[in-house]
Amino acid sequence: MALLSGRTRVASFVGMLLLGVSPLVAAPRDLDVKAVFLFRFAQFVEWPADAFPTPDAPIVIAVVGEDALAAALDRVVAGERLQGRPFEVRRYHRPDQVERCHVLYIAPSNAGDVAQVLVRLRGQPTLTVGDAPEFARTGGMIRFFSHQGRLRLEVNNTAARGAGLALSSKLLRIAEIVR
Repeated sequence: MALLSGRTRVASFVGMLLLGVSPLVAAPRDLDVKAVFLFRFAQFVEWPADAFPTPDAPIVIAVVGEDALAAALDRVVAGERLQGRPFEVRRYHRPDQVERCHVLYIAPSNAGDVAQVLVRLRGQPTLTVGDAPEFARTGGMIRFFSHQGRLRLEVNNTAARGAGLALSSKLLRIAEIVR
């Protein structure tokens, strides 16, 4: 295992605990880790009141182009609730199918469609997540990236605020902030 600075080790450990990923067990597959992160992100976002049509409407996590991740999400959110709301996982195979949702993951296979999806969601309270190298710098909100064998986060809080979302300081503390 590569040696990390004390600050990096502490930040990684705290981040994993905050997001509910155990740092003490062997790392599960990448898709399972991403599924847990997508689920946990919902706990660290405050949506505007009009983001939900009814008080018991589900929190919708959608995936564009990655059926294996959607299947992992199905397992992660099964039976879970947040503030009384159940979770629902939706799958989209093409960007033009994307409808209103609360968290949207854009798979690497659809990296060329990021701009189209972001335009489609403009003004909607949707937390957008992706892996493309310039994802957060071009208007996406959270980018997954790997650094020294660990999954890390890059956050564009300006984009999140522009969509009416308030990201928790707990999430922002463990991420690299881009402008």
